[in-house]
Amino acid sequence: MEQRIQLQQDYIRDIEKNYQELREFKHDYQNLLFSMNSYISEGDLEGLKNYYDQNILPTREIMNLSPANLSLLDKINVPEIRSVLSLKLMMAIEKGISLQITIPEEVKIDSKHTVNLVRILGIVLDNATEGAAVTKKKKIELLILKKKNSLVIRVVNTTINTLPLNQLKQKGFSTKSNPKNEGLGLHILDELAKTNPYLLIETSIENQRFSQTIYIQTH
Repeated sequence: MEQRIQLQQDYIRDIEKNYQELREFKHDYQNLLFSMNSYISEGDLEGLKNYYDQNILPTREIMNLSPANLSLLDKINVPEIRSVLSLKLMMAIEKGISLQITIPEEVKIDSKHTVNLVRILGIVLDNATEGAAVTKKKKIELLILKKKNSLVIRVVNTTINTLPLNQLKQKGFSTKSNPKNEGLGLHILDELAKTNPYLLIETSIENQRFSQTIYIQTH
């Protein structure tokens, strides 16, 4: 029960963090639009065009991309899972990362998996975003597929990481220059999976693609 409460608190903290980031993004976007007023009032059409191309157009493209990609998440019947996926993926889009989402059919997830799965997906997508953001292709792929007795959730991101998986999974290890408990991500994933006998996580690195696959036993 204590573990469930802690995981729920972690989930709420993640949601609040991402909601605040979305509010900041909206605020920045409104400021960009307001800044156009000076160019308009001065009749500086050339300056306005340059400002639009450099500052407004990129954010407009981000906002247009979000609904088209994330609408597929409506196929997931669990609000907690759907919300953590949408928030994390929107953060990835804001960082200039392209998404490929594949969900062929409706997805049902038993409530007994929800708490651990929310935390796991949060860590996996944070890792994917951080990994993809520093690559040239900047891409994340999300696949949710039903099999005979299981549900498969796979997140693949472009990566520059070539370190062995056993090193990445060491408690406290981080590839970041200024870590602060940030190396716990993959270690925590393993620990979370161990607490639920219905969950299995596989991790692989191949051809500059970092892949994490979650198998959920449904029967």
